[in-house]
Amino acid sequence: MIIRSIAFLLLSFYSALSLANLVPAEKLFIEANVSMPKLSLDGKYLSNYVNHEGTLYFTITDLEKGQQYIVRGLDNVKRVFDYQWIDNQTLHLSAYQKEYFISLDFTDNQIKSEIKSVRYDGYIVHIFPNSKQVLFAKLRPWDEGGFNLHITDIKTLTGAKLNEKKHLAPPSKNVSFFSYDTKTKRIVASMKDEEQKTILFQYRTLDDPNWQPMLELIDADYEFKVIGFFDDNTLGVLTNKDSDRESFYKFDMAKKEVTELIYEHPRFDLIKAEMYQSDDGVEPLSVTYIDHGRYKIEYLQKSQETIAQKLTEAFEGKQWRILSHSEKTNQYIIYAFDSDYPGAYYLFTPALNKAELLFERYPGLENYNFAKTQVKNLAIDSNINVETYLTKASEHRFNTLLVMPHGGPIGVRETAAFNKEVQYLVSRGFDVLQVNFRGSKGFGKSFKQSGIGELGRAIEKDITLAVNDVLNSHQYKHVCSIGSSYGGYSAIMLAIQQPDTYDCIVARFGIYDLPLLYDSNNVRLHFGETIFDAVLGGNSEELYDVSPVYHAQKIKAPVLLTAGKTDEIAVFEQSRRMEYVLKVLQKPVSSIFYDQTGHGHGSWSGDIHENVSIYDFLVETLNLTIPNSLSTDDKEILAREYELVADGYIFTDTVPNDKVRAKKYYRKSADLGNGKAMNNYAWMLSQSDKNDPDAANMLSWFIKAEEAGFGQASYILAELYQVGKFVEKDLEKAYQKFLNAQRLGFGDKAKFEIARAQCLGLGTAKDFESCLSGLKERDIEIAKEKEKRERTGNKEKEGFEKITAGNDLLQIYGKLFLAGQLSSDEISRLKQQFFYEFQLENSRLDLDIEDFGEYSNFRHLRETTNINSDKADLFGLRFKLRSADLFSGTNENIAFMYTWTIFDENGLEISKIENTFRGRNGIWTITLPTSDVKQTPSKYVINIYDIDKTPLFEESFYIK
Repeated sequence: MIIRSIAFLLLSFYSALSLANLVPAEKLFIEANVSMPKLSLDGKYLSNYVNHEGTLYFTITDLEKGQQYIVRGLDNVKRVFDYQWIDNQTLHLSAYQKEYFISLDFTDNQIKSEIKSVRYDGYIVHIFPNSKQVLFAKLRPWDEGGFNLHITDIKTLTGAKLNEKKHLAPPSKNVSFFSYDTKTKRIVASMKDEEQKTILFQYRTLDDPNWQPMLELIDADYEFKVIGFFDDNTLGVLTNKDSDRESFYKFDMAKKEVTELIYEHPRFDLIKAEMYQSDDGVEPLSVTYIDHGRYKIEYLQKSQETIAQKLTEAFEGKQWRILSHSEKTNQYIIYAFDSDYPGAYYLFTPALNKAELLFERYPGLENYNFAKTQVKNLAIDSNINVETYLTKASEHRFNTLLVMPHGGPIGVRETAAFNKEVQYLVSRGFDVLQVNFRGSKGFGKSFKQSGIGELGRAIEKDITLAVNDVLNSHQYKHVCSIGSSYGGYSAIMLAIQQPDTYDCIVARFGIYDLPLLYDSNNVRLHFGETIFDAVLGGNSEELYDVSPVYHAQKIKAPVLLTAGKTDEIAVFEQSRRMEYVLKVLQKPVSSIFYDQTGHGHGSWSGDIHENVSIYDFLVETLNLTIPNSLSTDDKEILAREYELVADGYIFTDTVPNDKVRAKKYYRKSADLGNGKAMNNYAWMLSQSDKNDPDAANMLSWFIKAEEAGFGQASYILAELYQVGKFVEKDLEKAYQKFLNAQRLGFGDKAKFEIARAQCLGLGTAKDFESCLSGLKERDIEIAKEKEKRERTGNKEKEGFEKITAGNDLLQIYGKLFLAGQLSSDEISRLKQQFFYEFQLENSRLDLDIEDFGEYSNFRHLRETTNINSDKADLFGLRFKLRSADLFSGTNENIAFMYTWTIFDENGLEISKIENTFRGRNGIWTITLPTSDVKQTPSKYVINIYDIDKTPLFEESFYIK
């Protein structure tokens, strides 16, 4: 790791030097490369959690020596939520359903690490500094419920046997969570009483076994967050129980009331407060709030004001947060960010007034320009002010405003932080308007409550006034609404209420039939009606008045609906109803419904697919022209993104297979010069019917793809010349195309076809020695695996003897054995090499038929050779295959070949399918889909051979 040192007065942030103005979706919608940087207790080491292209590991940097170490072995650790240094040689990880300890040894300028998981179900409440003693909440047997508390050590949790009988008794089996206050050294237990709708807090010390009452919270319409203990009877809390805004108070546990206001902001809710241990006791340290969209920390102790001032000066114009602090070295890890800045981590040393850039949060974005968000306070009426956030495009502007309501709507808000979706659209020429309408959090209790029951009413009024305010000062050719969750609802509702304002609508993961929320299934799913009442104000007939599905006839603009089929918040039925109504009313609507997707995407590929699709919908619907001024880099970015969308409709399970849409996006990408898209578009043309107007151009698109440097196109052209499909058969041209495919990087498949041509003299002089040399893969794969294990540090198992060559090479060997053009000596040498590549021992096989004929979903229907394609979806056979060697084991590797020869009704051969399989002794199935039968009647003849080409089975099937 390179640390760049910068004097704080001269600290500057990157400015874009990129050739491209468009920000690639693949670089924007990704996991942060590094996260959770922390300083060791002595300040000597800096740790980072790294996610590099799916590989997870820690880096540990010696700040004095500038030497970086890598801690691997996290392959089985799922989703690290947080971690901490518990001493200068040990890390504690909190991960999904597991906790881990990593011990570190830094001797001899190297690092040795050992990771061990906690072997018991439960969670670590607290780790006592410097002792490696642990307070652990162990899950009790399911029939007892709750947790037992144990004071134990790391060695016991990760290996030794825990003494189940020796534990601290909990106050109740209903404890939902334990915590530990380091300042007063108290264990705190929280319990929820479902009947009374209260949350109870009790505490005890380590020495006193008696639990004391601490606090009782009633489930009401106010916030109450415990920060810590000031003394035995006084808590520090954030609450708005007796005030409009969440403020910092002292709370008397005996009197059960707030006794002293520590800090209250005149307009904004506090989102965080901190306390610290001074010589005089526990005192308030700081408060944090969002001021006009910007994260702001305010220190309440003069000793800390200097640090805050220095950080504000060092990161001028940016927002910052303190992530880690070493008291020993008095150094800070700072995260700096802003609406136009994806963020970076710095090491700040106050004594030197120096900030050192450690690393960017998203290294791939450092050379791109981003737009700064303009925040404005807008008076709606005498009592209501809302914040508006306008982010404007500076390049390739489409003169289009996108109105983007946030989700929720109650208790959610916008901020002026970096927003990936906004920056993606802005980089493509759109301006984006966001609004903290009534109901948004952060502006006081009354402002938040003023949004309850105002869906489709006052909330949309706020948004409309904000839109009008922007339109009064900016001239736009188009205005569209776009939003997700509640924002999806609002996007459609705005267009219903203001149909002449909006030219298009993008509604994502939305709710469009409000009464449906009170359907019994939804109520059960969301644990009762109260969660809906808190947003809608209750179930009433008035909900029909503000439900888009009942007012869709007012919509004038085209609509794009996106949704997740497994969404448990905005259930899929909501989007299906909206789509159905729009289609019945003959309104222009298109939809993208994502499989295996809930309320938002579980993978970044889904975000990429959806956001690129939205961009394309906007461009098509508004009839926008992609500017000619786009650089070559920008065109490549667009082409790549269209290619990804097309791939999604063919090669992934994210969206249902849709060849029409795939073909459309491949063509868009191909028109922008993408060689892979040209190839795939040509391939789809080869599969389309004769009525496709572009089908005649299939061959030319393969040639264009080859000219664009896409090796697979050369390979496909070689195959076409090899068999004379769409072109005149020409083996010499085929051979040259295979050579070109290899030159263009299409790799092993072309290499193996070249070797086959050399073996059989297909389009080139026969050269058996070169052929044998080209048909080697296993040693290469073993070398790759060794390199991978060396790189990842995973050397526990050798297992190289199990590595075999791949399927592409297997098929080439099969073709050579079936060809019947090699001498016996050549066959013998080829077999010897084949056996090594695929770890085989015997070529002779025995075959016994299990069943044959018609199948449905791989279930055997009847034994027959006369196949009715209307009744069966598969035909073929199931058989048992084993080595003919009497001494072979059940797990012995075997290989065999088969061919399907297809004849028309006149007995003329139409085509032939050849395949080679490798596996174990056992049951095998060979079937063909009846849907693949191109013409009836026809005859399909199957032949099965061993590697010596000894016939094992032959049968003819007649298709009607």
